[in-house]
Amino acid sequence: MILRWWAWRLIVVAMVTAHLAPCRGVDATPGFLSTTLINNVVVHPATGRLYVGAINNLYQLSADLELESSYVTGPKLDNRQCTPPVTTVSCKDAKETPNYNKLLLLHPAKNQLVVCGSLFRGLCSLRSLDSVQDEVYFNDNKGEKSYVASADETVSVVGVMSYYKKNNENLTVAKGHSSLDNMKLISTRVLEEEGDWDVFENIIETAAVQSNPFNVKYAHDFRFSFKSNGFVYFLFSRKLNSHNHKNFTFISRICEEDHNYYSYTELQLNCSAGNEFSKVLVRRTSRSGCLLLRILFLLLFSGMYPLKFIDAQIYKVIDACYNHGGLINNQLAVYSPYSTSNSKPEELSEHLPSPLASKAEFALVAEPSWTHGRHLTAVAVAVEMDHAVAFLGTVDGQVYGQPLSSTSRHKVNKNLLFDSSLQHLYITTDKKVGRPGRSRRRR
Repeated sequence: MILRWWAWRLIVVAMVTAHLAPCRGVDATPGFLSTTLINNVVVHPATGRLYVGAINNLYQLSADLELESSYVTGPKLDNRQCTPPVTTVSCKDAKETPNYNKLLLLHPAKNQLVVCGSLFRGLCSLRSLDSVQDEVYFNDNKGEKSYVASADETVSVVGVMSYYKKNNENLTVAKGHSSLDNMKLISTRVLEEEGDWDVFENIIETAAVQSNPFNVKYAHDFRFSFKSNGFVYFLFSRKLNSHNHKNFTFISRICEEDHNYYSYTELQLNCSAGNEFSKVLVRRTSRSGCLLLRILFLLLFSGMYPLKFIDAQIYKVIDACYNHGGLINNQLAVYSPYSTSNSKPEELSEHLPSPLASKAEFALVAEPSWTHGRHLTAVAVAVEMDHAVAFLGTVDGQVYGQPLSSTSRHKVNKNLLFDSSLQHLYITTDKKVGRPGRSRRRR
């Protein structure tokens, strides 16, 4: 299904970038400089504060990028093969090890910041949003059930706040495969003690997507997670099988209160009819009120997938399984990528024994609306007067429409984002968060 929609409510990226008014680059403006490589940045929508996760450091900044609080997260005594807590007695090969920030997530309901690192098998902590120096919770003595992120600095980890039960907010996490980690592709974690559950314990153990043969087979690379209207979404790339080394882009969806992941469904996203561009880069719009304007941008080009089209195609795949023997227009449209059995789609019941995925022939396809010769590394999207406006960062240190100073050769990293008022754009390079002048847009 090729999307050919040019609704007046959207300005395609080609039009947007052609009309961006220039402003000073990040290297020419005041900003915050980290002593180490920056991994993750989040903005608090209410206070405007920024929280910056870097190697060995955690920073809290004002909206004007002034340092308010900081905490040193590493290096610390560790060894990837050892079980926390790590000491020179329990782990003879332990050594001072850097701590990469793997996940940074706001938990405003409790005024907490979820911080996950690469140390100690990927343990997480809870810190105060008022001051990151203040630790709310950390325990390295709970064993494997508390390992959330990844000890491998190259493995991507994404997460989103979700509700396993009403009025009880939890953390849903997805991560790629590493031989150093547990094999839980997706997990749901509690954020406070509840019954027999400890903080950060995985509360779902039976899902097929947690089985280790599939992590190795598909080599998932997660890029983004968000939720909408009772669903949690993950955007990632993976192989189709262990024999094909090419990565394909998928978006998966799961019901937020699905305690067994039975509703987990993957939809392949093809970038052009020939799937010419297969790596994924994503940023949702900064205002979440307009479903039509939630857009996914794919690396190397700007193809746009409104969420309503994604949901509609997922519904077709599920409907084909439930009501039409897995067929759409007499073609097999669905398969079970995480099943070791040979069950046919028409044999799958309401309580599916394994998650579903669309066949490649029924992927959602968008033709490129704009292409660019440089590799894109970041995108920020805002909605202004019912128009989608995009800023694009490149590998050679450019923000499209906002060139950095000529001395900059640092790539713009994934943390390209607007402030809470949508009046300024924060641009993050390897070690710096900058804020050029007001993001002026001519229409």
